[in-house]
Amino acid sequence: MAICFKAVDTDGLRRLQMNPSDTIAVQSAWEDIERSIPANPKEMIHLDRAKLARFLGFLEGRARVQAPQWWAEALLDARAHRRGNVIAGGLNMAEGWQKADAVPGLATFDRENGQLVVRVGTTSVPVPKNLREKLDAGGPGDGVSAFITSSRCYVAVFDDAGYPYRLACVDRASVKTRWVTDVWASWLGAATGVHHQWVEITEQGNRVVVFGVASTGFHAEAFRMEDGVNTFRFSNYYSMWAFSE
Repeated sequence: MAICFKAVDTDGLRRLQMNPSDTIAVQSAWEDIERSIPANPKEMIHLDRAKLARFLGFLEGRARVQAPQWWAEALLDARAHRRGNVIAGGLNMAEGWQKADAVPGLATFDRENGQLVVRVGTTSVPVPKNLREKLDAGGPGDGVSAFITSSRCYVAVFDDAGYPYRLACVDRASVKTRWVTDVWASWLGAATGVHHQWVEITEQGNRVVVFGVASTGFHAEAFRMEDGVNTFRFSNYYSMWAFSE
């Protein structure tokens, strides 16, 4: 289903917020935020925190997810250069770059006794020797995030700008990759200069939910735990294009 949110009137957005698709419903709610932003303000503005809080509540309720505290604060501190150009606050601001350890799950690849492992803090788990190559296939990435459970290890490799990246699920007992899936993330255009991105992977119910903030935008996406099939996507960037689910 393709939707150009900019072409939908206010009543249409209200109807779309009741759409069977969680993705379309939440994106329609975000479009309400976009339309509250001046088209060309003279300087960067802070968005209305009360409106952002209502949107966050809608996203969590409709998509049945719980946003991490750092991601919620980044959303609630969002600013805009103009309509269609919204950036998250919090860690995304220059003064927050040194506080990246506030995001759980930051990880590294390492080797132990000749075996490739993923390390989160002092915990490391073996992973397939070709996992890094599978995750890098979507493009260059230096950031690594992981979430380790008793039976699974989820790993994402992402870049700084917010481009799409890949998420993998590894079965810990067999040390085999169960699935690899694409995260759309926050950006499809060109990016120059210094950028930062933070990603946290969570398990919520029977889904894996990733939350990300980059210099270019922010996203939340959910995938079925068993096979990696996507069930929900949100990014402020989608409002700039005709969205096709």
